[in-house]
Amino acid sequence: MRRGDLALNIHQVETSHLIGVRDWTGRAFPVHCTANGKVLLAFGDGGLPRELPALTEWTITDADELEEDLERTRERGYAVALEELELGLHAVAAPVLDGHGACVAAVSVSAPSYRLPKERIAEVAARCVTVAGEASACLGFRKAA
Repeated sequence: MRRGDLALNIHQVETSHLIGVRDWTGRAFPVHCTANGKVLLAFGDGGLPRELPALTEWTITDADELEEDLERTRERGYAVALEELELGLHAVAAPVLDGHGACVAAVSVSAPSYRLPKERIAEVAARCVTVAGEASACLGFRKAA
């Protein structure tokens, strides 16, 4: 969920892998360099952050470039962050919409880049979109026919 210029993680499902992402529940990270944050930017109404600090060499720090990335996110229905928050970390996310169609949260998957390589992004993103759609339906969202 968005909290200002941060994306707050409210729940996390643990992996069975020995090497994985630590529990981020209750932690918040900049919206501009996380997949769930980009979903909140692309589908929400809070506007862009004023500052776009670089956390890695791959972090988008230019507002125009971020706007282009968010447009691609809206077109495909999910966001991608490849080593933007931390080197070696890839993530995808899809929007959760409430009964009014407002983006209130995101469903994301993050993993080490060797486990979630670029070639698997679309496959994992499709799963995120499905789960986010199910969560959206529970909140009363219905796609227009």
